[in-house]
Amino acid sequence: MLAPLAWYPRLLHATDAERNDWLVFEDTNGRDVIFWEQLDELIPVVALLSGTPSRESSRSFERWLAARKAAA
Repeated sequence: MLAPLAWYPRLLHATDAERNDWLVFEDTNGRDVIFWEQLDELIPVVALLSGTPSRESSRSFERWLAARKAAA
C-alpha cells in the first residue's frame, strides 16, 4: 500500500534525508508506530494500513513549518 505524502504534511516538507531517518517502535498500547525524530512526526502503522491521513491541525502544522523556516 502507498500513502500520498500530501496526507502527512511534515513528511511532504521534509528533505529526503529527513524522510529516510525513521524508526519503528511499539507504543504503550502495543501498537507499532513509525517515528521521524527530526520532524517530530509519529504515524501509527494501523493508520497507514487503513488509509487514514494525518490528523494534525492546520494551526499546529503552520507553527511547525514557521519554526522550521526560522531555524533554516
